[in-house]
Amino acid sequence: MVIIIVIIILLFNNYITTNMKKPQTGIGSFILNSTEDKILISKRIKEQKYQIPGGSLEHGETIEACAKRELFEETNIKIEDTERLRIIGCKNCINLELDYHWIDFYTATVLTEDEEKTVSNPEKEKCEDWIWVDYNELIKLKESLFFPLQYFLDAYNIKSFKDILSLKYVD
Repeated sequence: MVIIIVIIILLFNNYITTNMKKPQTGIGSFILNSTEDKILISKRIKEQKYQIPGGSLEHGETIEACAKRELFEETNIKIEDTERLRIIGCKNCINLELDYHWIDFYTATVLTEDEEKTVSNPEKEKCEDWIWVDYNELIKLKESLFFPLQYFLDAYNIKSFKDILSLKYVD
């Protein structure tokens, strides 16, 4: 009888640990133009919401390496020096209505004029073309922003893009 109970407990624990939803880890990158007055956004096709470049952190990957990879995959922007992709924040983004639970890290960088010219949309099946918007344009889109982006802007009380650049993240 004890053996049967132990087996049931082990099976139950295995079921719980393999079937529980767990948060995912991702990054979002605030990409500012060379004059620091606009950021790069695109509308996600599936959700019909505006986003900044970003995606999922892969096993063994640093935050900065993930930001560099996602930025290139999504926008064709190649940042050689990952130190330019400065970590500025981290939020535990939960929206159970959307079945969304991610631990999101955020980076920021300012592009050179030459880097701005390389922006394209290699993943047309995932998002519309990338556009540059100033802060006022972004705020007008408030109801159309992807949940984690809106959550970040509200949580850090962002009132301008200078606020984003002034953020300091401490490990």
